[in-house]
Amino acid sequence: GECAQTWSRCREYFDGDRNPHDAPGNLLRFDFDYAPQLTSDTLIDTIPYGSGKFTQHVMTSVDSPYLDVDNPLAQPGGVDVAGDHIREPTWSEGAASVMNLFSAYGCDAGSANQPPRFVAEYDDEGSTVSADFRVVSEVHCHYSQPCTIRLNISDFEMDGAGRDGAVDSNACPAGQSAPCLSSDTISIEPAYGRTELGSSEISQWITNGLCVGVGRLSCLFRLEKFDFNRNGNYWEQNVIGKVFIECFVAVDKHPSSSAPAKRTCRSLPMCVKFIMEGSPPAFVPPTPLEANSRDEEGRLVPGRSDVAACLGHPLDLTIAAEDPDYQEETRLFVWDPDVDKDLYPTINTLGDMAYVVDGGDYNQDFFSSATVTGPPQCGQFAAFGGVLTGRGAGQSTVDPMLSEASTAAGVIPIKSVRAPYKTASGNRAVYTLGVQNVTVQFTPSLSPPNSFTQRTHASCTSLHDALSNPYCRERLGNADPVICAIAYDDSRLRRGRWAGERDPNGDDVRSWRRVHSNGDYASEQRCFRIVLQAPPVFVTDPAGVATPFSMDRVQDYRDSTGRESGRTVQVAVNSSRSVKFVAQDPQPRDTTTIFILEDPGVPRGMRPGQSVCVPRTTADPMCAAFDLPGPSYPDTEPFSYQNVNATSACSRAEMDVEWTPGFEEAGRTYRVCAVGRDNSPMCNGIDPKATSRGWFGETQCVNFYVVAPKIRWAQPYDLSFGATEALVGCQMEFVATALDASCRPEDACGGDGGGGGGERGP
Repeated sequence: GECAQTWSRCREYFDGDRNPHDAPGNLLRFDFDYAPQLTSDTLIDTIPYGSGKFTQHVMTSVDSPYLDVDNPLAQPGGVDVAGDHIREPTWSEGAASVMNLFSAYGCDAGSANQPPRFVAEYDDEGSTVSADFRVVSEVHCHYSQPCTIRLNISDFEMDGAGRDGAVDSNACPAGQSAPCLSSDTISIEPAYGRTELGSSEISQWITNGLCVGVGRLSCLFRLEKFDFNRNGNYWEQNVIGKVFIECFVAVDKHPSSSAPAKRTCRSLPMCVKFIMEGSPPAFVPPTPLEANSRDEEGRLVPGRSDVAACLGHPLDLTIAAEDPDYQEETRLFVWDPDVDKDLYPTINTLGDMAYVVDGGDYNQDFFSSATVTGPPQCGQFAAFGGVLTGRGAGQSTVDPMLSEASTAAGVIPIKSVRAPYKTASGNRAVYTLGVQNVTVQFTPSLSPPNSFTQRTHASCTSLHDALSNPYCRERLGNADPVICAIAYDDSRLRRGRWAGERDPNGDDVRSWRRVHSNGDYASEQRCFRIVLQAPPVFVTDPAGVATPFSMDRVQDYRDSTGRESGRTVQVAVNSSRSVKFVAQDPQPRDTTTIFILEDPGVPRGMRPGQSVCVPRTTADPMCAAFDLPGPSYPDTEPFSYQNVNATSACSRAEMDVEWTPGFEEAGRTYRVCAVGRDNSPMCNGIDPKATSRGWFGETQCVNFYVVAPKIRWAQPYDLSFGATEALVGCQMEFVATALDASCRPEDACGGDGGGGGGERGP
């Protein structure tokens, strides 16, 4: 039959399962209360407890190896289908059973005595006594080092009334309170049946002689098997994945003369599981490993590094890993764990996309050619189209592909740990001895707009009409993608046993943390935020007034450096004229500064203003990636999406340049050029205009033409001027008006917007 959980004394326990309902302890063991079993039968009720009478028990343990550790019915977000934790095999599929016969003996410790007990702590100074019975029962040991555990026991007082000195002060000698210790001689011994812990291996106690003490005792036990090299103090590498069980008892020794108050009695066995482990693969240079990636609130994101993807320049991100264990090979899997589910509207529950987190809006899959329709105010981006190359680029899915074995028509074989890792095209994942590497290749561009796009003229006109700010030529940025990598070794194949994490994809593990190691060792997942970088550009309004652009250049989105895209403005002698440069960076977190170029410089008397930050608020938002994994990441879900209401303190900057030319500048043209720079050093050394202080963008120039004065009499005037009659005794007044006609009113040469230099005289 089958052990059903509804049975009164039978249920299933999964060793290694982190679900507390299915794993009552770190060690899979059966705890029986022996005393009721000794006295519940009417035939033995008259037999005194501890008389040496024993009972026999038969128990069958069933080993159900995991056939499907990848939870193929897992839903997006990491929630499994009900009842689909781990599929277990039937008897015909390889389940094994072991029948155990064991006996339970009663132990008579005497009328005022109890056997010692294993405790969690031991105070070397002797000032406190521990009554904490939550002992360690599982020890993980690396094969390169000795495997030890400190065993602590305490022998608590007990009086003739059966009161326990561990909790009841009435059992303690006068002046003492619970917990209180006896003065008995105690020791730790191997449990019955563990003959390998006998005198032939007494050296396993890292003490002089036997493990013996009075009242309480602490001994360091060192596990030694035939795989252990005593000379080198290490284990042979073939021990990886093995599990050893050692059981101990605590005993107090009493001569027969101490009876009936005290008799020698051993405690219940305390068993310890020793799990022998190897080393997981580790990421090595040139993999970026800097702790430099911060979320929206400025917190460092653990296990993630920022990598710059600079506009117009290829990104070759090399990810490399190596396994430190001798002769073990490594494979790599790189993926985008956080994408917009609109990319996959019809997910097959058996497909690998079941493991991808339901990402935020407009979050595209970095390795896909599919696109997500973006918000209108942010423009439409092309697919990232990232490509993997190199020896380790063969694996395209996180889970093993379906079994290659054929089945009945229409039946999909269940995925198995025996299934090969391969791509949809049949290319198998490649294991490499030594350093395994993949290279992520990607070139951010404006055409196709996989990373940046330009605001349309219609959009900038609409925004200008609403907010009166310059938006034409603004560059919009896509959401920064985050990709992750996991390295695996081949220890399960090489050792012929399950070596890695026992339950790598348990119900308590969310999908983005399931490593799918399937008996191998897996590295920690390492993530990389690909930060899309571009320099500032000059923006203008539909009329080309801000950052004065020629009208035929307002919709020209090409780099203005070296192009005659600026406007020539006229200014009259002794009149003031001001122009405004406005620059915008596509990254809201960057700070933009405008500079006037030394070559050609500025004319005498020109006063360039300071570069001033122009905040972008919710009334004037930007489009940018919102990245907030949360303070508990990676235990909390990664959270990234395209924010259409991003604010910015200083990604936009403006500078006013004002000048009042004198007569000596009349008839000359002066060229003034400005350049914008952000404060990001990420592209330093990649683009020639990028420095350690930031990336310089395009150059925009404005020509100031100083108009020479051209004086004429104002109209109308008296054509007979030259001879005027005047009457005796009468006051006569004559007004003559002259003006500067060098500047047409529509040129706005003067500060008042019209002609300048008017004079009057009698």
